[in-house]
Amino acid sequence: MRFTIKVKHRVFQHYLWFAAGLFGLSLCAVIKFVPGWDDKLKFITTVAGGTLTFVYFVQKQKLEETRLFKELFTGFNTRYDSLNEELNRIRDESDSVDMKPTHRDVLYNYFNLCAEEHFFRSQGYIPEEVWGSWWKGMKYFFNCPRIRKVWDNDPGSSSYYGFVPPEPDSYTPAAGALPGGGAADQRAAA
Repeated sequence: MRFTIKVKHRVFQHYLWFAAGLFGLSLCAVIKFVPGWDDKLKFITTVAGGTLTFVYFVQKQKLEETRLFKELFTGFNTRYDSLNEELNRIRDESDSVDMKPTHRDVLYNYFNLCAEEHFFRSQGYIPEEVWGSWWKGMKYFFNCPRIRKVWDNDPGSSSYYGFVPPEPDSYTPAAGALPGGGAADQRAAA
């Protein structure tokens, strides 16, 4: 994750401490360097107003981003839910069965979904905990040679916002299950 996104998340997480620290430092500077109590009072009022404005702005921004995340999360999960059954069916088919055009369409829709999730994560709108769960589900499907072959042969695979799927690993769980048991809905299980 980019440095600026990490800083933003730190500020959102600890903004009251930042505000208190900023106000305290400003208050000390005003008391030490500003002559006369009338001028000090004006500066203290200005610093207090600036601090309250900072707190209001951060709360408002945090709320807006929470709403955006909820909207993205709901939309992505709805799209995934509409693909899940077919994705599992594709994954469960034998490698000797030819890929149907309708299955390719399902996979292209899934690739686009993964790429959009990746894009919004790279912009800092998808928390790492959520991304980790989604990534496990992606790994489950991209470990399937049939699905991986469609990705590898997709002439548009370089146009997925920089998304690169998980590398296949040596362990491929049984069709429809995750290691240690689990449901066919890999997103919920991950």
